[in-house]
Amino acid sequence: MVRYMSPDEIWKNDLLDRRQDADLIQLFLLARLQERADSGRTASYVMNLDSSWGSGKTFFLERLQLQLESQKFISVYIDAWKDDHAEDPMIAFMAAIDGSLKKHLKLKGQIKKYWDVAKESGLKIAITGVSLAAKSAARRYLGDGLSQIQEIADGTVLENSVEAATDDEAKKKIEESVQKFIDVRAEAALKKFESTKSSLEVFRKNLGKFVSELEQQSDFKSPLFVLVDELDRCRPTYAIALLERVKHFFNVENVVFIVATDSEQLKHSIKAVYGQDFDSNKYLLRFFDRAYKFSEVSKSNFINYMFNARPISEEKIYCPFIDVRELFLKYAVAFSLSPRDIEQCYDHLRAVASTWRYVSPINVYQMILLIIAFQQGNNSVFHSASSLSITQELEQYFRSIGSLIQKDMMDSMGRARQNDIQMYDVMVVIYDFGQKSFRDVGRMEVNNYWKHELQGQFNIEYNLTSRNSQTADNILNKSFLVKYSQIVQTTGRFT
Repeated sequence: MVRYMSPDEIWKNDLLDRRQDADLIQLFLLARLQERADSGRTASYVMNLDSSWGSGKTFFLERLQLQLESQKFISVYIDAWKDDHAEDPMIAFMAAIDGSLKKHLKLKGQIKKYWDVAKESGLKIAITGVSLAAKSAARRYLGDGLSQIQEIADGTVLENSVEAATDDEAKKKIEESVQKFIDVRAEAALKKFESTKSSLEVFRKNLGKFVSELEQQSDFKSPLFVLVDELDRCRPTYAIALLERVKHFFNVENVVFIVATDSEQLKHSIKAVYGQDFDSNKYLLRFFDRAYKFSEVSKSNFINYMFNARPISEEKIYCPFIDVRELFLKYAVAFSLSPRDIEQCYDHLRAVASTWRYVSPINVYQMILLIIAFQQGNNSVFHSASSLSITQELEQYFRSIGSLIQKDMMDSMGRARQNDIQMYDVMVVIYDFGQKSFRDVGRMEVNNYWKHELQGQFNIEYNLTSRNSQTADNILNKSFLVKYSQIVQTTGRFT
């Protein structure tokens, strides 16, 4: 027996506030379907969930499916990119719908018959489409030989033979052969078209009856929801074929499609097939009844989402005075990073953490700065930070970040320190310590409590390094901060 989750369970960890989007979209779609029914219109409804990469479309669709199922709607989730190895999207559609039905329903009687006939006719359509795709597959193996075969099939070779023949009788026989060949091909094409058309009518009719009988013969409600994800990541020909199938084959009453795309990326895919001068925007409008865009995600929520969805081990991070998420946010605001920039920089930080081989943790004050400069192509910031020198440009960034302290600092007597710590002052100390040897840093007299915290970390790094070093010379080495720029460039190869 399937256990349906509560709304709070479904939307747990919804750091991008997508639950309200789900409620609004569901309310809108059900209202539109009712309006259509009242006006006597019968057709499917197709919504484009148009949002850029990194906006949480997959998280949203997966949770929306659970929400719909908990409310007794049959909902089907399709990862189009996962299925784009198939020649025809129809196969993926039928398999996904069939799997969802088997999960939630024990079909029997007339409703089972409706679905079985719809499934059989739908797969028949798909198999017909595969035979058309076989030509492109054959071309990969036969090369120019296929062109010669095609010329014969098209009658080109036979027509050329008529022109080349000199004997009247021979010409007449060749012409008759050409005409007979064309008639046979035309008849076969006509039969194929009629067969597909008949299968399509049977498919639509039985799918419509199946959906309408859901409420009569089960405790599930109509409409049938089909959620399509990752379309913009598919190969262009598959993406186009999928949209064509949705528009022409599933145009059935009480069937709703929500297709998640990055429309700008999808337009590029369409132009890759039809040419750069093709009006891809107008083409896409043919397929969708309505588009919905997520509101812009707050940087704070998005960063929390990244850290929760793909966490980094806290043992590998050194971030005093402030939570690492807050530090990342302050950098993101200072450098005006978009959600896509934030995700790329965070993934880069994860790549650094995954390949980190040093005994001391990562000083994220310096590492995040270098990663952002690298990702943004800001060479001046990258080079000045790499050399641990604060230029006028870097100073402006640090001062724009302002105060760091987000939690109480305790002095040696256990008393809370409420003093603000400025980002600029911290980076001055970090860069000063980073240019000195471990021994010199350890000998410095520091009477400021937060400077003492930074000095202590350098001493810990010194002790760990000397303990794990194989030569005494390493005792005089500087901090690994001097190697951070090389680490960023090396891990930046992972794209």
